Amino acid sequence: MSASEFLVNPHPRRVTRKALVVGVVSLIFFAGLWLFSFATFSSEPAPIAAAHIEGTYVQATVQANDFSTATTDLVVHVALKATPDIVTTRGVLREPLIIRITDNQGATQTKFPAGTPLSILDATINMDGSPNQYPFDEYSGSFSIEVERLDVNSVAHAVPLSIGTEHARTGWNTVYRINHSTTAEVKVTVITMKREDFTVAFSILLALLMILLTLMAILVGVMCITNQRESDPGIVGWLVALLFALPFVRDMLPGSPPLGCLFDVLVFAWCIALAMLSVLLSLIAWIRQSSAKLKAERADCDRQNPL
Repeated sequence: MSASEFLVNPHPRRVTRKALVVGVVSLIFFAGLWLFSFATFSSEPAPIAAAHIEGTYVQATVQANDFSTATTDLVVHVALKATPDIVTTRGVLREPLIIRITDNQGATQTKFPAGTPLSILDATINMDGSPNQYPFDEYSGSFSIEVERLDVNSVAHAVPLSIGTEHARTGWNTVYRINHSTTAEVKVTVITMKREDFTVAFSILLALLMILLTLMAILVGVMCITNQRESDPGIVGWLVALLFALPFVRDMLPGSPPLGCLFDVLVFAWCIALAMLSVLLSLIAWIRQSSAKLKAERADCDRQNPL
């Protein structure tokens, strides 16, 4: 049976060796994609261990906890510990302690009175970068932490400080660098903070999906306007539904990128424009084909019923 006869009268067909090879290759390909996604969905670098300091010192562990691309503000948890000559066996301070965190927006100072335990501080750091480069946007920034203790005369004395890092809870690949300005002041630099490889790959996958849907739509529109297939309300409705489906696909992008970002300029805006064009082509084709049908039916009616 020829291919054209099979299309007119389809029936079950045997699986050929070529189809088996294609199926096996497809399974291997998707297995590789699965392994890639599993390996890259959380590719955080190793934490930096806090250095040990002889004598009296405070240890701080920095952890990125939340990040907003709308404001480029990074919320950092700073967990504090101290040696026994600063805190008692019950974990409370022997003397008042001052923690000062400084970034490009200014300094924030927190005072822990004597007799209170050291708790976790939340510091908000403004990062440099722009979400308009989504999904390839990167951010960087720095802040410094300084510790002082107050004696009975309320005179401040610098306290040596050691800082380490933990894995970020933001879903961003965050790379730190620790620099000791002095023994009591340490600068923490976020060298780069970028989206996880899986997030970037998923965004590219959705972009390819939008492009594929748009190509399908424009192909149908061109076939209709060139009379290679009949246009009807069902085709027009399908293309309109596809047009309104594209914004929903964009809403699936991880991280909710702002309108007007790189993704929109390269992909989304053009997909919307081409999808609208396909709707217009199919609608024009439907009007033209319907008009031609009506004229042909009227001519047949006139021939069959001459005056």
